[in-house]
Amino acid sequence: KGRRPALIVVSDAGKRRTVVGSDVKIGDFVEVFQLRSALDLLALKLFMQKNNGEIVKKLHSIVDDMAEFLAKEDYASFVQCDSAFHDCYFYNTGNKRLERIMAMISDQIRRILNLTVSDREQCRKSYQDHCTVLEAIEAGDITKATDLLSAHISDSLEYHVRKITRFD
Repeated sequence: KGRRPALIVVSDAGKRRTVVGSDVKIGDFVEVFQLRSALDLLALKLFMQKNNGEIVKKLHSIVDDMAEFLAKEDYASFVQCDSAFHDCYFYNTGNKRLERIMAMISDQIRRILNLTVSDREQCRKSYQDHCTVLEAIEAGDITKATDLLSAHISDSLEYHVRKITRFD
């Protein structure tokens, strides 16, 4: 119980394909998201303490791209932007050890996020979350930004657990 074949839905020119791999426990997803949450929150705090205006402009550009991909219903590109948003502040903290630790689990995170590719409503929710996090970053409100990011990651975990348990 709590195990199912790994299922990754990938959009490829509008087509869906399923890749079946080794058994995955729901606990594996939870552990990855626990690590992601702790690392992401630390990264956002360190990034905001550096106050890098050029990177904030890049975050804006990514959020703009997210809106464009939502309008085009290009959810695979949207999910790539979602990852790029987090990577943008994560890899601009100045903490190389933190970056290396995140790199160790980033592939696992991306595989989980690929489950979102075909879900319009989850992408819309994620877009709104990114917009509010970006507003808090621009305001320089570290507490609000990390609280919003924590809620975003927690909601994402709950969504993905619900999604994979539907296949059991």
